[in-house]
Amino acid sequence: MFSHRLLTHDTIIELLPNINTEQNLLFYSYLTQRKDKAQYVGQFMNSQLTAVLAYFSELSFPAFSFFRVEDQDIFLPELIAFTRETIQLDESAVCGTVLCQRDLELFQSCGLIKGIPQRFLTMKHQDESKLLEAHIAKKINENEYSKVIDFLHSGEMRFFTRSELENYPFLGIKEGEDFIAVGGYHFYDSQLV
Repeated sequence: MFSHRLLTHDTIIELLPNINTEQNLLFYSYLTQRKDKAQYVGQFMNSQLTAVLAYFSELSFPAFSFFRVEDQDIFLPELIAFTRETIQLDESAVCGTVLCQRDLELFQSCGLIKGIPQRFLTMKHQDESKLLEAHIAKKINENEYSKVIDFLHSGEMRFFTRSELENYPFLGIKEGEDFIAVGGYHFYDSQLV
């Protein structure tokens, strides 16, 4: 018998040692750097936590992260329906997430993926000597935040939040007064950049 309930961050934080950040980078960020703005809904099978759907409210679209705790059956449509009702998400809302291949297949088998999924690449920087020196990229300052958000959104990059811009390093390249490139971080702490 399966059931669902809203989980507290204190309860969910116990999952951290079990999270493979290579496969569950987004979920890891919800538990660490996005914890103050995330809500967690757990699915239980016979009182054992089997899956978590986390909702993040800071982006310009409904953003979710999924984590499979156990290799048991996951009743994904029921988990999604309970989450939708709990956070009062409109039935027609189009949501975003990042999934590993196994979870993508689960979501596809339930008819939850619309269109063709985009590939998400995780970058790993390991060799300082391979970095190029550049003097045209400048650190973005506070009075440029609104221009940067407009630039990102005009390029369909709705994945950055204003709080990331305010708290993590962002660099930009300008042509005259207009940005032509911006780079920054979603996650930035001692464990994950």
